[in-house]
Amino acid sequence: MNDKILISNLVVAARIGIFEEEKNTPQRIRIHCIIELAPQTRSGKDDITDTIRYDTVRQNIIHLLTGQHTELLETAAENIAKLCLADKRAAAATIRIEKLDVFPDCQVGVEITRRQTI
Repeated sequence: MNDKILISNLVVAARIGIFEEEKNTPQRIRIHCIIELAPQTRSGKDDITDTIRYDTVRQNIIHLLTGQHTELLETAAENIAKLCLADKRAAAATIRIEKLDVFPDCQVGVEITRRQTI
């Protein structure tokens, strides 16, 4: 089993959706990101350069989601997965995105898993 980097419950105001009000008004979305590290990524040393930095991943996700309008949650999830997999130490990325305020009684969203292509 491989090590994993976790980012849970990251809430961002993003312009995401197909309706006109969604295109113009940011809405709260919650992101969960799990990055599975490739085998032998870590050398066992206590060194930050030995792993993927979650602070950098978090900032990149925020920048990606707040920088432009996206029509679909599926597209946003794909873009986050690509961002995570750009680091070759990542073997896979699972991304879950939920819209928090669409319905009063539930959240709606998507979850995808993508693997590194060699």
